Amino acid sequence: MSEMGYLFFVTGIYATIPVVLGISRVALRTGVLPRWLGWLGLPVAVSLLGALGVFPFFLFLAWVLLVSLVFLVRPPPEVDLALEKRAT
Repeated sequence: MSEMGYLFFVTGIYATIPVVLGISRVALRTGVLPRWLGWLGLPVAVSLLGALGVFPFFLFLAWVLLVSLVFLVRPPPEVDLALEKRAT
């Protein structure tokens, strides 16, 4: 039974690789997140490829925590009221 649990853990880790790569790519292209956070996601995604232990998982959790903190502390985006009035 423990082999099955480990298999689920590793496949779950592999499922997070496209998520980290996608968010990093969006962060680098659009500036939604700081560029350093986008660049930091790339080595995290590469480390997840070798997810034979729990260390890459903790790196992923730390990266998710950083992304969450950046979203919490950044100022809200400015909304153009003229665009908002035309949309309604």
